[in-house]
Amino acid sequence: MWFAQNCRRGKYKMEGTIMPKTVIRYLLNRLKDLGIRDIFDVPGDYTFSINNAICDNKELRWIGCCNELSSAYAADGYARINGMSVFYSPLE
Repeated sequence: MWFAQNCRRGKYKMEGTIMPKTVIRYLLNRLKDLGIRDIFDVPGDYTFSINNAICDNKELRWIGCCNELSSAYAADGYARINGMSVFYSPLE
């Protein structure tokens, strides 16, 4: 995250790119290609880097829930209406 913040401030510019492509950025782009716009999550220590990547992406919306059960129900309802959804949870 420190590196990403400094890249945005212009301290660490790479030739031809603003930021390196990470695995999570690749996955988020693939999810966008599938039509995903909302991502459900339970915030936790191990998901902050994923949350930051989602929030940095202007085309995706992070929806935080209070626990895994409510998040899973929300994602299930969303998928029933829209055809698919994304839910992830920290493994603590």
